[in-house]
Amino acid sequence: MQTLLSTLKEFKLSGIVSSLEERLIYAKSNNLSYKELLELLCEDEKNTRKDNGYQRRRKAAKLPTIKLLEDFDFSFQPSIDQRSISDIATCQFINSKENIILQGDSGTGKSHLAISFALKALEKEYNVFFTTVSDMLHSLHSSKVDNSYHKKIRMLANYDLLILDELGFKQLPKYSSDDL
Repeated sequence: MQTLLSTLKEFKLSGIVSSLEERLIYAKSNNLSYKELLELLCEDEKNTRKDNGYQRRRKAAKLPTIKLLEDFDFSFQPSIDQRSISDIATCQFINSKENIILQGDSGTGKSHLAISFALKALEKEYNVFFTTVSDMLHSLHSSKVDNSYHKKIRMLANYDLLILDELGFKQLPKYSSDDL
C-alpha cells in the first residue's frame, strides 16, 4: 500500500491519496467493480483539484474579507434592485466583457456586493483581483521605478474580474521626506 501511495503522490494525485483507504473499504463493503471504484477515485481527485484551485484563486484575489450575497440586507437599502443584483451574480457580465459600476454613499453596501460578486466569480473558476484605486495607482507608480510597469498592466488586464474599490475616496499621495 505504501508503494501505491508513494506513486500516487509522485503523480500528484492528492485527492486519490487522501481518499484511497476509505474508498477501498467502501468498495469492498458495497461490492463495487474496479471500474466503479476507479470512477469514485477520479471524482475525488477532480473535486480536490477544483477545491484547491478555488482556494488558490481566492487567496490570489486579495479579498479583504468574506461577504456573501446571501448575507446582504436588501431591506436596509430598498433602492437596490434585488433582481439586478441576482443577474450580476450570475457573472454573465464577465463573459459579455461588460463593466459594472456600483455607486452610492459610504456605507450603502457597495464593497459588500463587490466582494459577493468576486466570490461568485471564483466559484465559476474566474480569476479575480480586488484592490483599492489608491493602492493600484500607488503600485503602478512604484512599478515605473523598477521598470515593471508594463508587466503590472498586463497582469491587471489578464484578470477575468478586476474590482477597483473606493474609487471616489480622495487620499493624499504618499511621499517620503526625500520627495520634498
